[in-house]
Amino acid sequence: MIEEQPQIGDVNLADELARKDAQLELLRSAYTELQKQHQQFQQQQQFQQQHLQPQQSNELDRIYKNVSYLPTFTGMGDITINSFFSSVEYLLSNIEDEVLRKEATKAIFYRNIQGEAKNVVINVQQPDNWQTIKRTLKLRYRPNLEPHQIYRKINELRVNTVSELAIELQNLKYKNDELSVYYQDDPCIDLSNVDSLLVNIAKEITQGILLDKIYPERDLGTIIEIMMKRRYEDTCIRQEFKKFRGSYSSTFRQTNKQSGPNPNYNRNQNRGQGNF
Repeated sequence: MIEEQPQIGDVNLADELARKDAQLELLRSAYTELQKQHQQFQQQQQFQQQHLQPQQSNELDRIYKNVSYLPTFTGMGDITINSFFSSVEYLLSNIEDEVLRKEATKAIFYRNIQGEAKNVVINVQQPDNWQTIKRTLKLRYRPNLEPHQIYRKINELRVNTVSELAIELQNLKYKNDELSVYYQDDPCIDLSNVDSLLVNIAKEITQGILLDKIYPERDLGTIIEIMMKRRYEDTCIRQEFKKFRGSYSSTFRQTNKQSGPNPNYNRNQNRGQGNF
């Protein structure tokens, strides 16, 4: 008698079901572990509230309330790793008592880190140690722009209008702020000169009445505000810093080559290099 061979479709279905069962088991294990940690956290909260001095207990309640206002970081939503770090560290920097700071860190660990990000830190043994949590998250989540890239973007900045220049400057400032937070503990990376570079490039790109207005300014925010306050003609952008669709003509390249630097501004003034 010929044995009936299993169909290929049946084998594939069995494999798929086995994989699904394995995934469900992993999810069950992770959920059980999270429930266990949450219960431990609640028990610790109750214990702390019972043994803290009344003044400390009131302060802890206030801290828990502030923690509830922090954004929730999942690793996949609109909240970036750097904005989350900034929010957390601002809150922790205002807590002087070490015991209360650790309690706030534990609350952040259990409440404000969720989703995929929770899986990243689930094996952290010290949920009250912010530096350990931060290092673990940084291993998984990185900014979408590296330090050397922001210098290249500044050097290659090309715009057609003043409003476009203001937006580009604002975006680069935002990216630099994010990188500064991410690399603040790295002594090999110094981004402190990026704002001054953006100030200088703004003066180098512009001319006419706009350059007259921003030339005395050293604060990037003030320069951006001046650009946005009124509508400036596109002629306030120097021709050689405008972006063009298609390839440059040889005539235009030759004209740019002969035009020389902006006679109204010294590019090398206060312009440094990043240290990496």
